[in-house]
Order: sequence, then structure tokens, then C-alpha cells
Amino acid sequence: MQEQLPRKIENLVVTLLVIRIFSSFLGALRACADFRDSTAESRIIGRSMTLCPCNSTRTFQKCCALIHSTPHLAANAEQLMRARYSAYVVGNIDFLIDTYHSSCNAHLERSQIKVSADIDWVKLEILEAIKVKPTAEQAFVEFKAWYMEAGELCVLHERSRFTREDCNQHWQWRYLEAVPITAQSATKVVGRNALCSCNSGKKYKKCCLLTDNL
Repeated sequence: MQEQLPRKIENLVVTLLVIRIFSSFLGALRACADFRDSTAESRIIGRSMTLCPCNSTRTFQKCCALIHSTPHLAANAEQLMRARYSAYVVGNIDFLIDTYHSSCNAHLERSQIKVSADIDWVKLEILEAIKVKPTAEQAFVEFKAWYMEAGELCVLHERSRFTREDCNQHWQWRYLEAVPITAQSATKVVGRNALCSCNSGKKYKKCCLLTDNL
């Protein structure tokens, strides 16, 4: 009996060590998950008192954040376009998915949408957003979204189609697709020798014109 007592104590100590190691492992996993979940939230909180990424003169909290929390507040396609750009900047993936048209099945592309949100977005420039009647079923917004990639300033030039869709008893504007940019729209650019609109301080011909012609 006395010989078995030390062995029992030894087994108990080993068991307690295993439990402690396993608990530490679970704690580390939870910490990693909390960090991932808090990343987007911290980006949103950090923006709350600064100017909105959509390039308006209002703070994020009084601009696109309102639409992020209540999407049907977007009165037109341009407002939704600005809110979606801001969502890319702050990493609000859920809003981006929710404001795609249902036919796009955006929830199946969540990982790819997150990759786009992780880009270092710099500036949004609305080129054209024609006002439509309140009863209109679709609208178009042409824009340039500037971003940094491998230390270079790049631009996404797109004409987006938006359409209205009934969602939870609210008619909401939703992003549907990118459409070809017409020749008429393509001519609406600054002169080659004018300062580039990206605020780089360079002439357009030595800056973003190189990217636009790719």
C-alpha cells in the first residue's frame, strides 16, 4: 500500500500538468480568435472620429458608418457606393456581402472579398453619378479608387451598376456588377500636363495616366 502511494501521487501530478498544458493551448486559440475578430472592429473604432474614407467632409461616424449599420439609409446608388468603399477601408466584410445583389451569391466569395478589403486603399474619386428618379430600378456610378501595391500607387477605374432590391420590407440599393466604361466616359480625364488627381504632386502624364493605360 505504501509503495503504491508515491505512484498515485506521481500520476496525479502528471495528470494535472497535462490539464494545465491543454488549458493553456485552448487559451491561446481563443486569444488568436479574439484578435482576428477585433481587427476589423478596431479599424472601425479608429475611424469614428476622423474624416470618412469616402472623401466627404463629414466624420466616418456621421457619414458611411450610419449606412453600415442601417443599409436602407442609402438614398441613392452613390451613397451606397461611398459606403461600400468605406467598408473596404475599415474591413466591414459583412456589409460588403450584404449589399451585393442577392443574385451575386456574394457569401460564397467571402474570402476573396476579404482579400480586397486588406488592400491599402488610399482615396475614392467619384467621376459620375447621374441622379435618377426615386422609382428607378437601376443606376450607375463611375469612380476611381486609389490604392498602394508593392510601394506603387495604383487605381481601380470602374463603372458600377446598382439596382434596387426588396430586403426585409425595405427597398435598398444593391451592387450588381461592373460594366464596360464607355468611350464618352473615358474622355472625361484631366489634361496630360495637369496635376494628377491622386495628390501625388506629379503631372498626370507621369503618374496615373501610366496606370490608366494598362
